[in-house]
Amino acid sequence: MGRHFTASFARQSGLRAVVLALLVLCVPTLAVAQAPSSTTPSAAAPEPSPAAEGDEKKRSEAKERFLRGLDLAAQDNWDAALVEFTTSRELYPTRAALSNIPLSLRHLKRYAEAIEAYGELLQKFGGALTAEERKKVDEALGELRSFVGEIDVESEQRGAVVVVDGQQRGSTPLPAPIVVNAGTHSVRVSSDGFESFETQVPVAGKQRKTVQAKLRRLAKSGALIVKEAEGRALDVLIDGAVVGKTPWQSQVAI
Repeated sequence: MGRHFTASFARQSGLRAVVLALLVLCVPTLAVAQAPSSTTPSAAAPEPSPAAEGDEKKRSEAKERFLRGLDLAAQDNWDAALVEFTTSRELYPTRAALSNIPLSLRHLKRYAEAIEAYGELLQKFGGALTAEERKKVDEALGELRSFVGEIDVESEQRGAVVVVDGQQRGSTPLPAPIVVNAGTHSVRVSSDGFESFETQVPVAGKQRKTVQAKLRRLAKSGALIVKEAEGRALDVLIDGAVVGKTPWQSQVAI
């Protein structure tokens, strides 16, 4: 793992030290009610509001999910641990949960996603990190960047949908290059009324590749409309690539 944020603690002091350190970060601060003054009448404690009860339930479940994630990580079950840490983050974001998400992603060799997760950690809790913790995060990011590259997709058609490895990643012009793991990736660019552009792009670590997507207008086309029977928003796939969510319609080749 190298000098990773939490992994270094695991090597030096064992997983128990990591569990204890992260558990301190995870437990929410509890408000302590002051005792009523002897010179004022005692009032009955107010009933907790439904919203407050809901928040407390979420925090409690988030803590349980986090601890379950630690148990799974100790068993090297990183895929399941990632799901538990991510669910904990969704229920009640904590610095500990966000710190363990990129660690899990790195064990799963999902380096580009790990970089994105570290970005979320810095955005939400960067001000709360100590200088040493921030240094460890920066070192981890430096190591991760050697395992990823970038794909920049350009097209004369504005608003063309860009799909990389079956996942929709935005529309042209892209605000920034797409960060991907080093390796070969499929790129598909499509726009209403045009033939889809598809190519395979090999990307080395720390390399940026530019794809010039030239779309040809369809000589003949038909309208394709996709709706979900119950009105739910589901992914629409054409030729194995996600092109949008239901309800969806576009001009496609005959």
